Amino acid sequence: MNTQNELGGLVYKSAPSKTFFYFSVVIMILFSAICALIYFGGILPVKNGTAHFSGDISVLYGAIAFIMTLAILIILLANYRTKGAVFYICEQGIIADHKGQQKATRFADMRDIYLFSSGRQLYFLNNLAYRSNEHQEWQAIPTTYRNSAKVIEYIRTQHQAIHAPKVLQHLSAGKSITFHYIDQSAVIAKKFTAIGTKSFLKVQSKELILQKDSLKIGDQLIPLSDVQRFSVSDWTSQIQLFDRQGKPLLKTFFSSVFSGDTFVFVLNRLVNP
Repeated sequence: MNTQNELGGLVYKSAPSKTFFYFSVVIMILFSAICALIYFGGILPVKNGTAHFSGDISVLYGAIAFIMTLAILIILLANYRTKGAVFYICEQGIIADHKGQQKATRFADMRDIYLFSSGRQLYFLNNLAYRSNEHQEWQAIPTTYRNSAKVIEYIRTQHQAIHAPKVLQHLSAGKSITFHYIDQSAVIAKKFTAIGTKSFLKVQSKELILQKDSLKIGDQLIPLSDVQRFSVSDWTSQIQLFDRQGKPLLKTFFSSVFSGDTFVFVLNRLVNP
């Protein structure tokens, strides 16, 4: 891969991890050794008359067939998990390589960044997907990819650094900015029901409209002059707005708002100028 392109030098390369595949090879060797032990230590002596087996010897053949079938299924699954796009994260954007078909996306052109958690992690956002607009398919970098944590952190940092000043500039000019979000119920449902990365990406987003003096999310319009305090919980990763009486005006998961880093940065600047 020639990193001297219009997106600048290569920072990270992220591809499907082969750890599970290597583990499956070890399993295949181990299972093969078990089968060899069954055959040479059990079946062959019985056939040669040097050992006695009280049951049907076909049971031993069945055991070998089952063990080897299981080993083959594991290695096929592991091999399947090594397939996927390769991402080249450059200084100014990302190149996604799908079987030789390359698609470059500048950080400046990324409209939405969607963060979600999978596996045993409840609040740690260990997966990232991006798109240039709501009509494009998501490009996902899951936690199973090499360098995923560093890649996700780098993309989030670069995206916020580029987009937050632009958003503030547009708002100061009296324009509105539209973010996209998904309901909290959808975030929770995906966490416990999604099977694989593709399931997480099947979401219906809604519009969140931010102006320099108000925030409209769904049917709720929140004048920012009513907001006394703004915070993002470290434990539950919730964006929270409170009025002067300490009552919550808004509570939503950080991960439910696309490009959440930019949204939180801008909202903090508007509430706490």
